[in-house]
Amino acid sequence: NEPNVYIKTVSSIHEGKHHRVYKLTTNVEGKQLILRLPYLIDSNENITKRMQSEVATQDFLANKLKIDVPKIYAYGLDNNNPLGIPFMIQEFIEGDLLMKKWDPLLDDETDGKPKQKLMDVIDCVSEIHSKLASYEFNSIGSLYFKEDITDPSKIIETIDDRWCVGPIIERNFYKNKKVIASAEHLGPWKKDDLSAVVKNLAEVELASVNERLALIEAGSSSEIDKKSVLLEQKQTFENMIKISPFLFTADTSTEVSKKIPNFVDLIKPRLYLPDLDPMNIIMNPLTNKPYLIDFENTCIKPFILQ
Repeated sequence: NEPNVYIKTVSSIHEGKHHRVYKLTTNVEGKQLILRLPYLIDSNENITKRMQSEVATQDFLANKLKIDVPKIYAYGLDNNNPLGIPFMIQEFIEGDLLMKKWDPLLDDETDGKPKQKLMDVIDCVSEIHSKLASYEFNSIGSLYFKEDITDPSKIIETIDDRWCVGPIIERNFYKNKKVIASAEHLGPWKKDDLSAVVKNLAEVELASVNERLALIEAGSSSEIDKKSVLLEQKQTFENMIKISPFLFTADTSTEVSKKIPNFVDLIKPRLYLPDLDPMNIIMNPLTNKPYLIDFENTCIKPFILQ
């Protein structure tokens, strides 16, 4: 809506584990932006899938759950853009991290209760977590815009004809893996198929370990000193695959499930943000509202697997 906006300055503000983050100032007073560039250390397919899910997740949080998040103005999923790499441009949120309020060494407790300053932090994080958990899904995976999933077999749940639950982007399925997980190991899964989630993850881990062991045997690896550890991991993942069908049940009528407190709620799929903490919440001084800023690796799975 502002065709005459142009970038005046670009400054680096953060070198994270997965992204470089830059602050962009423009010719419009008060109009500042954030540019995020992922490190190109994963496959193009993984980077694209993760960004698709991250954008859809932010949209879902803002429009469905009414959680304050930065607006996304533009993004590129691959190298086919003027920057030549995947990118995301979003709203710059003025304010301080909620973590600045955290002081666990306060010693002036009253009646055994922590000081209000501590509760301001705890309550803020808890309120966001409560909103995240308020929506119950019928499948396990990660959020996408419906049009981003071109394979109909990879959609088993849609929400408001806008979002859908598709393949999972949780980092466990691809971090440090010598073998990229195949599509059949990434879901989505039906909500009562908890055992399949565990089995598929164990299969991904096992394939990666076997590849690393094969490189050692071929004399093409620097991990020769890790061979005994890898062999132990191999046995562990093989055992996980064997026992996975017996680990969980979605049947709430069994005697075992009746004895587990809150079992029904434990197995309902809900949004899981692995980095929900005060380091990823900005308190806007103008509105006094908390803004959530980190959505990487967000997925949908039951509490019992979170």
